[in-house]
Amino acid sequence: MGKHEVVARILGYQTETKSVDIQKDLTQNIKFVLERKALLLQGMKIAETRAVPRETPVAFTNVDKKQIQDKYATEDVPLLLDNVPGLFSSAEGLGDAELSMRGFEADKIQVLINGIPVNDPESQKVYWSNWTGLSSNIKSVQVQRGASSSLYGSGVIGGSINIETMGTDAKRNLTFRTSLVSFSSPDKVADGEGNKIDYSPFNYNVLLKFNSGNLFDGKFNFSAMVEKKYGDSYIIGTNYDGYSFGLETQSLIGNHSLNISFIGAPQHHNQARKTSDPYLFDTLGRNYNRDNHPYQENYYFKPQLSIRDEWEFSDNGSVVTNAFVTKGSGGGKYLYNSTFDVDTGKVGYQDIKKEVDQSNDLGRYAYYLWENYGFVMEGFTTPDSLGMGSYGKYTDPNGNPQFIGSGNSFFSAPAKYQYSFRANSRNEHVQFGINSYWQQKISQAFTLIAGYEFRHWKAKHYSLREKFRVNDYSKADNDSLAEQIAIVYDDTQRRYDYDSQVDNLSGFVRTKFNLMDKVHIMADAQYAIYTSKVDENPIRVFDYAYGRFTNYEFYLTKDIPKTDPITHEIIRDENGNPIKKYSDDDYKKTFKFFSPKFGVNVNLSDHFNVMFNTSLAHKEPRVTEWYNRYYGPDASQIYTEVVYDTLATGEVDTLKIEHFEELKPETAKTAEIGIGYTSSIFNINLNAYYTKYEDKIASTEDDLGHQLTINAGKAVHKGLEFSSTMKYFNIDGALSATLSSNKWGDMNFKKIFGIPADEVSEKHVPYSPERMLNASLGYTFENLPMNGKLRLGVNAKWWDNYWTWFTNEYEDYHANVAAADSIDYTSWTCYDKDGNEIHIVKDAKLPAYFNIGSSLKYNFKVSNQDVSMKLRFDNILSKDDNYTAAYYGADYNRFTTINDVKQYDVLRGKKYPYVTPAPLFNVSFTLEVKFQ
Repeated sequence: MGKHEVVARILGYQTETKSVDIQKDLTQNIKFVLERKALLLQGMKIAETRAVPRETPVAFTNVDKKQIQDKYATEDVPLLLDNVPGLFSSAEGLGDAELSMRGFEADKIQVLINGIPVNDPESQKVYWSNWTGLSSNIKSVQVQRGASSSLYGSGVIGGSINIETMGTDAKRNLTFRTSLVSFSSPDKVADGEGNKIDYSPFNYNVLLKFNSGNLFDGKFNFSAMVEKKYGDSYIIGTNYDGYSFGLETQSLIGNHSLNISFIGAPQHHNQARKTSDPYLFDTLGRNYNRDNHPYQENYYFKPQLSIRDEWEFSDNGSVVTNAFVTKGSGGGKYLYNSTFDVDTGKVGYQDIKKEVDQSNDLGRYAYYLWENYGFVMEGFTTPDSLGMGSYGKYTDPNGNPQFIGSGNSFFSAPAKYQYSFRANSRNEHVQFGINSYWQQKISQAFTLIAGYEFRHWKAKHYSLREKFRVNDYSKADNDSLAEQIAIVYDDTQRRYDYDSQVDNLSGFVRTKFNLMDKVHIMADAQYAIYTSKVDENPIRVFDYAYGRFTNYEFYLTKDIPKTDPITHEIIRDENGNPIKKYSDDDYKKTFKFFSPKFGVNVNLSDHFNVMFNTSLAHKEPRVTEWYNRYYGPDASQIYTEVVYDTLATGEVDTLKIEHFEELKPETAKTAEIGIGYTSSIFNINLNAYYTKYEDKIASTEDDLGHQLTINAGKAVHKGLEFSSTMKYFNIDGALSATLSSNKWGDMNFKKIFGIPADEVSEKHVPYSPERMLNASLGYTFENLPMNGKLRLGVNAKWWDNYWTWFTNEYEDYHANVAAADSIDYTSWTCYDKDGNEIHIVKDAKLPAYFNIGSSLKYNFKVSNQDVSMKLRFDNILSKDDNYTAAYYGADYNRFTTINDVKQYDVLRGKKYPYVTPAPLFNVSFTLEVKFQ
């Protein structure tokens, strides 16, 4: 009895509370009329994977739907996030976007779509060509910077990108959208076939999107979209052709809010696999493509179905569960060992010559002939070599030469650059998983979240050798001819063939403590188990003499015999049979780690807040780091140490000691502080971070020059990040700045990245700028004709300290040639007038990038329909020395003409920084009509 509060609450309706005076033996009827919550079906919440301003103690940036739409024409998602401090993105064509964060490459950044991790479990990257439709469907993006900033998956090191897709509207509407992008290309460009042509690249997209609005008394709605994207990018030979689609439904069932999403993007596009030599821009055109060939193609289709359930079982508790499945199929084709004529830009095949005619698995073929038919190829030494010995001419029983070879086998360097074929690397996978978290508000001040994730990945990887070119001896007049006389085999022996499996299981706990809305304390703990496994499939030997497959099969590594480390003789059992080097257990790996994170946010006033966090994050080794396709599991972790001992006689005794060091997860320890200011006009954040990056996995060399993949050393990434947004009446603006220093520390081996370790220590980490500045400013004119609003905007981008190699310097072979008084063209050794060799060393740093752009966007109504037109001008300065990325590597098949003789050019086989030129001035136009 007495006065009481009665609460009526139904999911999907406004809660109503009424007071009632309860009296003894008196029945009272209370009538509630609840108003529907019209906004319940505006999209799913991604609550606990997202940070909250002035509460969550992490560095983050929110990018909303309007900001994405104002930028988007046909670009991939990373290029729409360039205002985020610490984040750097680039692309050479549609579907080829790359990004880094705080100096860490893409495999250290986790990407989530609607709370589901989409990084490839093996490469740990996101291939944006498989998600090209995201740019049109984004509802919002949150970029969290720093280690261990995501609950799902292994603790990230660089940061995470959390994307929400499509969403739905409460009202029915149909949207039509199209964009056209045109790039300027003032010079004639080499077309890859030896010609110079005019090149006027453009691309476009067309999109239709339908929102049903709320149906069935507000308990159900859906949206569907389809987009066509087609055209060329600014670098020739990077054309794109693809579709993307999305279907999303949302419904209310009791206390459950259910979302079903199905998205995909079937596509194929060409690429610029290697970047450009800028010394050739004047002769081949700034937009030439070293790999512009008809064989070049990337093709893939990776649809994803996800089901998300939000169960609000009480006012203070909820459970959110994601289940998903994805199936991918496709691959990449390219001309393997192509040649490149630096004079004409022609991309072609290796010359077919008798003296170099061979395939990269003739060692296996020689063993097959010996074992099955007793035919012995010249130079084939012993069956114990299993095809690893040398070989030469195969003579059939009638004494007729059937094949000429020189060199050893696929595993030997001399054979690698003497044949051409179309490589077709196929990857097919199925992945399914589930993640879920339970959230309970224990008290007004304390909240507990606990959850888990499980993912299962099964994939098949194989690489086909197609269009393989060999000599056609039947057309040769004699045994010394057959140059450029070729037959082409459509399908030959596979380069590799194996299945892989990755299982991820992790659990996490997050506690949040709130003290009077002033102090917010958060503590995370995650424990993860990653298990990976490889199963090799047999490869059929191809008969290169008769152009057919044999019945002989072999495994690339599982049948490799065990050998004595000193004598290298095969170890046999008591029956004389070779003992295998690897057991089945060698093809399995399990990595376990614990990742904690702690942070505090203090709201000093209604405007100012400060935050601090510290974390320990881990990243498991990739499958291809512990498994070498051609040598086996852990093969790249076995290294030889050479010890020299001077004897009493004065002679030097050499001892070779073999070591094994098992890969372990990479580790990042981070501490970060930040201060923020929020008002009705400004939003300002300043962060300082320090990350100690340990156990970096990298390519090294042992004392004998053998390539290794080892936990090679340490690095320190530290920096300041500033971001600000402003809105004052009709003026809007944004500014972001990054000032960082990313340097290598102590190294564990004498050589790292193929060079002496002391030349790397204390040098800048390459492939991401350390200084970045992005700014935008706009003004909106209102009350224009047709209820219109016109926004005029300008933007600017600047960055510097992008290093292209680990030593931060390189030898400029072009400069050597220019300064030489005499040149030995056989080896391209350059000499001055005194006969001394010339070696000109330069900083391996790209020139500072700077460009500006502008835009006009007009929103208006036609017959009560919303219409938007946008005109955007990018890279207005058209600076020739603007580059967007770099690659340091060697091209073994560059040719030039010297004294009317075609021969290797100066860069053949030499490490050199190749660059990706930035687009010059380009224009985009976008039209969007929303029919209500």
